Amino acid sequence: MLADLTVKDFLDKVACSDPVPGGGSIAALDGALASALSTMVARFTVGKKGYEASEE
Repeated sequence: MLADLTVKDFLDKVACSDPVPGGGSIAALDGALASALSTMVARFTVGKKGYEASEE
C-alpha cells in the first residue's frame, strides 16, 4: 500500500515507469501536506497574545 512506503520509496515509485502512483496520488499527498502545515501554523497561533480576536 502506498501509505506504508517511506518518502524515499514513494518518490522512487513515482519516478519509475509504472503508471501508478500517478497524479492522483501526488495530489492527495500534496493536499495532506498542506493540511498538516496549516494545522501546525494554527497550533502556533491559537492561544498566543495578539491573536485573541481570531480564536473563534
